[in-house]
Amino acid sequence: MDQSWATFLVERLPELWVRTGEHIMLTGASTGIAICVGVPLGILAARARRLRGPLLGAIGILQTVPSLAMLAILLTLTQKIGAVPAVIALVLYALLPIVRNTLTGLQGVPDDVLEAARGIGMTERQKLWMVQMPLALPVIVAGIRTAAVVGVGIATLSAFIGAGGLGQFINRGLALSNTSLIMLGAIPAALLALFVDFAIVATEWGLRPVHQIDSGTLKAKLKPAALVLPPLLIALGFVAYLYPLNNSSSQRAAAQRHSGTIRVASKNFTEQLILGELMAQLIETHTDLAVDRRFNLGGTMICHGALTSGEVDLYAEYTGTGLTAVLKQDAISDPDETLRVVREGYRQRFNVEWLEPLGFNNTYAITVRREDARRRGWRTISDLLAEAGSLR
Repeated sequence: MDQSWATFLVERLPELWVRTGEHIMLTGASTGIAICVGVPLGILAARARRLRGPLLGAIGILQTVPSLAMLAILLTLTQKIGAVPAVIALVLYALLPIVRNTLTGLQGVPDDVLEAARGIGMTERQKLWMVQMPLALPVIVAGIRTAAVVGVGIATLSAFIGAGGLGQFINRGLALSNTSLIMLGAIPAALLALFVDFAIVATEWGLRPVHQIDSGTLKAKLKPAALVLPPLLIALGFVAYLYPLNNSSSQRAAAQRHSGTIRVASKNFTEQLILGELMAQLIETHTDLAVDRRFNLGGTMICHGALTSGEVDLYAEYTGTGLTAVLKQDAISDPDETLRVVREGYRQRFNVEWLEPLGFNNTYAITVRREDARRRGWRTISDLLAEAGSLR
């Protein structure tokens, strides 16, 4: 392994530990909910033929919505960032393979087996749980495997709405054109998908009855161990999230207990990432607060919505953006007056306090070739107005 890559990995190991935990929790929670909802829906589709077509059609339509569009829709509907819209989206995407495979598995039970069960006096419920479900289990588990593995992949997009996970590295790497960061998110996500698939297969194997000839063998003794793999994986996710693996973990835990945590957010471009990290490090250096970094949240309105809803505590915003994009007012040329109007408007409308400026002007500028500026007499942006139609 290249020394620089090894150093890079070691430096980011604490965050990798936390992001992996977040990813496991997102995938585990969504897959668990999808199983609880999807299996009963599959049973309903198998028993109620009239509902089968509309039910599968409605669930199938959900699969046609692009992942980012689904997250954006749920972000708008729930008015929240973070895990809630991400888990809902993952559940919706997981339903189709679980429902369809449950239906297929139940339909695949041979008629003579059902006739035999009916012949010995089984009720419909007994036939379902003692005959059909055990025989359909391999097909149902195949659907769950598909849903879980796809969920691991889609969960990487949850970083765009502040849900965390390994997608944070990919998102940040794309913004910074940093291949190492992209791989730091992509490789663990791929390995996690393989392990999730293995854990579900092992669980299905552990649920199979042990033949008398195999009782007492090593294979029979390993079956109970196979059943604990998914719970163990989810428990690992909780541990990774709740107990950060870093050099100052005890200090961070103490700060969380005594002084609390402040959540610093940023939009999804380089300047915002730098400003967010600067603010986070200043807070960590000069206070006892722990900082929860909620970076790469997207555009202005996502960050603003997260701030006003109490999901984040602080992010860097621009007075001009606050005036025109959030307060919907016309631009003001005087920066001091702009700050006064924005500060008053935010306090009255959102109960948000606008802090003192950071001390630099972030106004946009336009660059032109020097010879063109001299020849045409351009000195200000407004000088371009007369010739704007012919400019490229």
